[in-house]
Amino acid sequence: MLRRRAGSIAYDKENTPVFLAENEWMIKIVKESHPLVSFHSTSEFNV
Repeated sequence: MLRRRAGSIAYDKENTPVFLAENEWMIKIVKESHPLVSFHSTSEFNV
């Protein structure tokens, strides 16, 4: 997913990839296309 969406990916202060969606529709489509990827509203979590 990172290569296909390279223009929509940034990295947070911990160098974790962050998906920057243009709108809610794009988030929905990407979530449906990549069901194994976890999406979070904020990066305030520990993995």
